Formats: sequence, C-alpha cells, structure tokens
Amino acid sequence: MKKVLAVLLAATMLFGMASCSSGNGNSSEAGSSAGSSAESGESIPESSSGDVKIKVTTSANSGRPGLEAVAPLFEEETGIAVEAGFADLGTSTFTAELMTQLQAGSAPDIFTAYVGTGTSSPNIGTLASEGYLMDLSDTDYGKSVVGSAVEDCVSVDGKVYSALFGLQFCCIIYNEDLFEQYSLTPASTWEELIALIGKIREVAPDKIPIAFGGGNTSIAMIVASMFACNQPDYTGDEESFADSQVWKDGLNMIQELIDAGAYNTSASTDGSNEIVSQMTAGDAFMVIDCSSRYTAIKKADPECPVNISVFPARDTKDTKIMLWPGTNLNVNANAANPEECLEFISYVTGSEGSSAWLEAAGGSEISVAQLSDTETWPEHFSQLETYADTVTMIPVVNWPSSGSANALGEGIAGMLAGVKSVDNVLADMDANWGK
Repeated sequence: MKKVLAVLLAATMLFGMASCSSGNGNSSEAGSSAGSSAESGESIPESSSGDVKIKVTTSANSGRPGLEAVAPLFEEETGIAVEAGFADLGTSTFTAELMTQLQAGSAPDIFTAYVGTGTSSPNIGTLASEGYLMDLSDTDYGKSVVGSAVEDCVSVDGKVYSALFGLQFCCIIYNEDLFEQYSLTPASTWEELIALIGKIREVAPDKIPIAFGGGNTSIAMIVASMFACNQPDYTGDEESFADSQVWKDGLNMIQELIDAGAYNTSASTDGSNEIVSQMTAGDAFMVIDCSSRYTAIKKADPECPVNISVFPARDTKDTKIMLWPGTNLNVNANAANPEECLEFISYVTGSEGSSAWLEAAGGSEISVAQLSDTETWPEHFSQLETYADTVTMIPVVNWPSSGSANALGEGIAGMLAGVKSVDNVLADMDANWGK
C-alpha cells in the first residue's frame, strides 16, 4: 500500500506541474439539466461583460459547493459566464436525462459522470465509446496523468477523458450526540459493530442503527465494494463472482447486518436525500458511505454533530480505507464553446481552482497529494489516519463495463428488500460482466 501512496504522490507532482503551466432513484433530490429548475438549474451570478456562457452540471451533493465557489472566480478571471446545474448522480433519472440530452445535442457543455469503465451508469467508458466525450489527452492535465495511479480512472483505450481532482474516503459517519446520549463508542472491530447494532436496537428501538440508500444504485454498489475490499484475500482483480470467496464473504457480512436489524425498513428504496434527513433529524445513528455524505449532512445542518470513523473488517488486520474517485468533470464532445470549456477544465485542475473547489466541498474530499501526508487531513478524518497505508481504489473502476456494478447495486437493494440472496446477486454480477 505504501507503493500506492508513492505513485499517488508522484501523480500529484505531475498535477502541480500541469497547474503551473496552465495559468432510481426515487430520491426527491434527483436534479435535471442546467437551467430547468430553481434547485437544479440555478445560475451562478453572471457578470455583465460575459459574452460567452458555458453550462456545467455537477453532483447536487458533493459537487455543488465547489462549483458555486469556483464559477465566479473563473468568470472574474476569464469573463466566461457559467450556468450551473446540479443532479443526483447515480439515479436512473439523471442517467436517462443525460443520455437523452446527449443524443439530442442538448446536454450541458461540461458535466459529471462516473470515472472508470465499470462504475455505475453513466461512466466515462460508455460515454467515450459512444463519442460523447472530448479527448483531454493533449491538455496539460491530460499529459500529467499518464503513468499515474489515477490514469485508469480517467482514461479509456489510452485516451484521457475525465478531469479528476478529488478523492473521497469510504467510512462510517456517525452522530456523536446520539452516541454520547446512549453511552456508545464507535466500533473498531466487526464484532463490536454487530454488538453496537444490538445495543442500539435495545436502547433506542425507534431509531435506525445504520442509514442506507439502497434506492441509489451507486451508493449500494460503493458500500458493497467496501465489504469486499476488507476481505483478507482481496486483490481487486476478481473477474467472476459466484466462485469468489472474497465477494461471497463480503456480501454475507451485509446479510449479517440485515439479520441484526441494522437497517430501516425503507433502506431498499431510500436515496441520498433520505440518508441526510435521517442523520440530521437524529433518526439514524450511523451511515456507511463515502465522505461526501458527511459534507451533505453538514450542508443540510451545519450544527449536526457528525464525525467519521473507520469501517472495520472482520479481522482488524484486514481493515482498509477504500477510495472513491470524487470530483470530476467531463467535456461534451459537441460543446458549443469547446475552447472555453477547456479553459474551465484548465482552471479547475490548476492550483487555484482545485484548491477553491476542495475547500468549498467542506472536507468531503482531499487532493491526491494529501493522501501521503496525514497532517494535512481535515480533523474529521483523524480516526482514519492509522490506516493511511492501506488505501485501495474501489475495484469497479477497472471492470470492463457498468453491467456488474449495476447488478451489484440493484442486488443489494434486493437483499435489503428480502427478495434476493447473496448467491442471486453474485450470479447476476457474473451474468452482466462486460455488458
């Protein structure tokens, strides 16, 4: 794992060089394209001198604060206006709308998607293969990622298509006040986590031990991958699942949580909005998720007393911190103003733009450079520092297509609803490999 950090640090040095040279979802949060509603299409205040406008859509949760911070800075420096849109990435609504817009030629100039080839739809593998993304290989940013640890996340067939400038930790987010009220301690082992769920059910039967967004395919897929990554024989190179002890044991641990009463009865259909509502209302003690959920909770209620702890493996020596590629932006191959779009990408991947974006994100993401320097981690990541040498990228990034990832996310929802077994999910993942 130290080798991983070394390579990531080398990648960061390249990013710095580029910066210097470049001057389902049933969730009610689901947003639509830029300009379509007050929630999902609010424009960043435009200067009267802006003759050119670009439309940029990012995640309503993790991306919104960053875009709202960076857009006016970019406009002030360049005179290029930004119309901002926000969407619930990971829901079928967003995927369907984006694909419809791309086919009709009405999609945003710059938009977010999942990096890699095997992540949930829409991902850059699918979008690039269909000709919807601009090749960024010849940009300073594109040249900087070649040979780095994040190259596989942002490239398809040797060409760079996505600008990635933030990484998230996968972890447990918990309500400190609830833990204090009931004299509870965050679990550092799997046995402690199971016991903790039982204790919560005993002392607070009307509350939810662990919130879960099973109605969002990407959330379910990411969380399930965390269980697999914490298995002793995990390599990340698995290409079949029904005969994989790693994935079987990982999903069996999810079933253990289900059987222990960890989740709400609506967990199979809840989305990101429901998670945030349950946590801010004090209805849920914990959520296992990406660190972007921490920021979403704090944005909804800045006073919500949440903190972050490690998600433990069955055997603590196998505990790892799984990374999720965070903030990324992709340029529409048919953008009306391609040069201005590339100028925006140059700005947000440069030192000034990326720093402003990540700072506004409220600590949900860190830069690649920070991975090897725990002293620069935000305070709420302090309980993860012991595991800094264990970081591993989510495996689905390098799967050949989104079929298995989607089957995994949908399968977890089925397990939560009691209509799918572990074997069913693994078989579905195999059946959808490469599709």
